[in-house]
Parts: sequence; structure tokens; C-alpha cells
Amino acid sequence: MGKKFLVGITSIITKLKGKQSRMRNKESSNRNLERIFKFFLAILLFKYSLEFYWTGLLTYPWDIALMMSMHFIAVLLLIDSVLEIFNTSFLSYIGAGLLLSSVLVLFTVYFKEPHFGTDGILFSRYAIDLLFNGENPYSHSMLPAYEKYGLNYRWTTPTLEGGIVDRFSYPPLGFLIFIPLFLLGIPDLNATTILFFVLTLLFLCYEARRLWLLPVIVMFLDPNLFLFSVGGVYDIIWVFFLLLAMKFFYEKQRVLSAVFLGLAISVKQTPALTIPFILIYLLKASGMKDTFKYALTVGATFIIISLPFLLWDPKSYLAGVLAPLSGIMHGMGLASLVYFGHINLHPAFFRVAVSVILATLLALYWINFDKLKHSCWFMPMLILWFHMRSLQNYFISFVPVAMYIFILWQKGKIRGIKHED
Repeated sequence: MGKKFLVGITSIITKLKGKQSRMRNKESSNRNLERIFKFFLAILLFKYSLEFYWTGLLTYPWDIALMMSMHFIAVLLLIDSVLEIFNTSFLSYIGAGLLLSSVLVLFTVYFKEPHFGTDGILFSRYAIDLLFNGENPYSHSMLPAYEKYGLNYRWTTPTLEGGIVDRFSYPPLGFLIFIPLFLLGIPDLNATTILFFVLTLLFLCYEARRLWLLPVIVMFLDPNLFLFSVGGVYDIIWVFFLLLAMKFFYEKQRVLSAVFLGLAISVKQTPALTIPFILIYLLKASGMKDTFKYALTVGATFIIISLPFLLWDPKSYLAGVLAPLSGIMHGMGLASLVYFGHINLHPAFFRVAVSVILATLLALYWINFDKLKHSCWFMPMLILWFHMRSLQNYFISFVPVAMYIFILWQKGKIRGIKHED
């Protein structure tokens, strides 16, 4: 009896020691992770304080104070990431706050006048003008926008026939989404894009919880993800809707997920390439009924937004939303070989290549579903790499999407299929 009692006490002590050891290891791991965050945040603050310095916005005392504060906090964070002098995350909160404050400065100063860095944002503005005049944006040429707003013709999108794209070539939410801030007296449509950038960042930080600094680092590590949003590329809008679609998808609120996916494809056509993979996911995981319901909700959301313009002028609407299937021979993928004159490939080659790649990926996704199922959200990248129009924003826009998959995995919300349905 006494021997069993001693064995029991020893076992309890061993377990307590093991628990204490695991807690110490976890605490040490968290501290090391925070040190890494501080190190990268310091680099970002150095980077963006210099970017802020060169923007030409340093005309007011508070602008200069913001730039100086970013730089000084970067110095402290870099030192603290190595020496842990302060031993607190307080500096990290300040640093992240300063990054977001610089975005607010852009809102209050930069967006007082309209800026057009691409023909896409220019056409969205002109589409709003036409709509307010009672005219259908899809029925009119966009060329008068160049003269009205003075955009340099270098930002045009050339067609394969030797002309330039002269019609609004995105679904209606690609200009309707800008109207609320426009009516509030903010003439620069980029303000809406930056607002969605901030919403995307806050969403990822909220979802990441204790790893909230990781989305901050990811979203600012490549300046182009932010600069695209400032400069007239509004892909971040559909990214935000796609992230919400992902959130509700994994929380089993599939109708809400389908609505947000419908909103995403109503901004730009890019996320529509996720749909066949998502439907396979549902077919494998939940059956035909849920798959049909999801597809119907996505389609209904898209049609409700598009229907007024489709009924107004069906031919012009369809010509507009299908225009990106042609257009330029340019991009970061296979098309770069043609663009730089290394080989000569007919546009039909790229259409066949995209079709073959899509069919192959769908087959592989079906066969290897258990391993590939969560890749459905960023499969468009692989398909678009073979398209004759494979611009960088098509790919970098999926960085927040991949980031969210990582967050969901960390939170234990994505595992094997038997744990999900």
C-alpha cells in the first residue's frame, strides 16, 4: 500500500514537472515568435517611413511627426527584438498603429483629389458619371474618360487587334462599390480601395488573435500589395469578400459564404475560377443538395447585381464582362515569353492551355481531395499563369487568401474531412 502511494505521488510530481516544462517551452516559443515579429515590424517601419518621406505629403507638422515616430519606433523595435530590454508587446502595438495611421493620413490628404493610376479605376469613375446621367456604362465607349480626367495613354490596355480596351470590362460591382464614399464627397475612388485594404488587414488580425502581427507583416512585406490598392488596382475589394466567404464556409454557414462569393465575383471575374473547385469540395463533403444550394446562391447573388444592366443592354453587358478573355498578351506567366519576343504563340494556344490546365487541376483535385481540398481558394493562380493575361496583381491578391488558410489551420478549423462535416 505504501509503495503504491509513493508511486502515485511520484507520478503526480512527474506530470506536474512535465506540465511546467511544456508551459516554459510554450512561453519561450511565444517570446521568440514575438521577437521575430518585432524584428520584421521594425524593417517594415523603416521601409514605410522612407516611402512616406518621399510621397511629398510632409507639408504639415503632424505628417512629419508621424514619419519621425515611425522611424524612432523602428529603432526601438529593432533593439528590443534582440535584447528584450522592454520585455513587452507594447512597442509592437504602437508600431502597428503607426502603420495604420499612415494609411489614415493618405485618406485625409492624398484623396482630396481624384487619382487614376490605371484605366480600370478611370473606367469605374466614368461608369459612375454615366450612371448618374441615366446612361448605361456598358453601352458607351470609355475613351472620353481619358480626355475628361487626363490619364496618360500609357495606362491603356492594348487589344490583340492593335487597338485599346474602350469598354467597362468588369461586373457592375466594379463601379457600384465606389458610389457610397463618392456620395460622401470623397472624389478619389482609391479611398474605397484603401478602406477595403484596412478592412482586410483588420479582419486577418482579428482572426489571427495572438498571431495578429503576422498579417501585418504579410500585408506590408511586399509594398506592391499596398501600392496597388493606392494606385488604382482594386482587387483587394474582391479579396475581402472572398475572405468572408471562406470564414462562413468553414463555420458551416454556407448560404452566407455563397453570398459573399457572389459579391466577390461581382467585383472582378478572377475569383470565379474558385467556384468549380469549391463545388467539388461540397460534393465530396456534403453531397449534391448542399452543392446545388451553394451554386444557386452564388449565381443568384451575381445575377441580382448584374440583372439591371443585363436587361438594359444584354449584348453590351456580355461583351464587357467577357472582354478580359481576350485583351493583352502580357504578364508574369507563360505570356512573358511572347511579350518579350522570345517565342511566337498564337492566342488560341493560350486558350487551349488554360482549358487543359483547368481540366487537369479539377481531375487532380477530385482524385487527391483529402490532400488538396483547402487549395480550392487559390487554384486560380495556377490557371492564370497559363493565360495570355497574367498580371502581377492577379497573383499577389491571393497572398491574404493563403494567409487566412494558415490562420484557420493554426486555429484548428481545417483538418481532415471527417472533422469538418
